[in-house]
Amino acid sequence: MNSKPSKYDEQSRFSGRFMVIYALVAAGVIMWCAALIVSPIWLEKKGLLAVGMRYFFSFVCHQNPDRSFHILDQSMVVCARCTGIYLGSLIGILSFPFVAERLEKTYPWKKWLIVAVCLNLAESVLSILNLFTSLLFRAGAGMTLGFWTAFCVLFAIYRHNRTRLNWGDLS
Repeated sequence: MNSKPSKYDEQSRFSGRFMVIYALVAAGVIMWCAALIVSPIWLEKKGLLAVGMRYFFSFVCHQNPDRSFHILDQSMVVCARCTGIYLGSLIGILSFPFVAERLEKTYPWKKWLIVAVCLNLAESVLSILNLFTSLLFRAGAGMTLGFWTAFCVLFAIYRHNRTRLNWGDLS
């Protein structure tokens, strides 16, 4: 007997439209994170590109050298928390296709996003009160926030694409 896939199985596959959106988002985040990592190398060379990078990233981060990681004795163009957020976003985006369908059934991502926000708030309060400051803790808190934020945004696009718009494949 030939069994026909259920309606849920057919709808749970990624559509071509979603994969295009996913590829564009992933490429943008990869380029953003690559710019963060290579910027200290460019800053070491003191070129015009380095000045432009520092200026560009000043719109998204305070760039305090005391709160930033250093590569080649140059501070990164964003602080440790922002570095964690961006690298966490990259990890969340790259892992999304492998776990999205499994997590859709249990919805733990909502709880984990709340935990990540609370962790960042706690880290910020501890830092403001000068009770505990650590670049690794700051980056780790940022990484959890970036991971779950990116995951939730992609999941919202995925569900909207699958259930609301009912887009088919681009082919």
